[in-house]
Amino acid sequence: MSTIAAGHPGGLTPREDQVLGLIGLGMTNREIGGRLGIAEKTVKNTVTMVLAKLGFQRRAQAVIYVTVRTIAAAQAGGAAADRTVREDATRVDAGRSSVTEVFRHRRSHTDQGPVDGTMKGH
Repeated sequence: MSTIAAGHPGGLTPREDQVLGLIGLGMTNREIGGRLGIAEKTVKNTVTMVLAKLGFQRRAQAVIYVTVRTIAAAQAGGAAADRTVREDATRVDAGRSSVTEVFRHRRSHTDQGPVDGTMKGH
């Protein structure tokens, strides 16, 4: 099962979503292939498709995307908007923002605390 909270982002197939989740766990193509029982070359092709569909150029952007989306979903109790999460991942990867700044911004726009779901002022 993928680390992505709801649905298949960016029009990904179930297999692409599964590979994206494993990328988010920091797995190499070889490790992903071993886990899924598919050839490393197949994984490489799938990763290329995932990055293209999500509008990313580097694997690091996908890792950031999975991390941000997973935490945002936990904070919001559901999936965050894909476009916003992709923008967050791109800003972090480009060095224009840190993951901490992204979550600080999200926290300031919700009634929930960082990850534990505690309410502000309580």
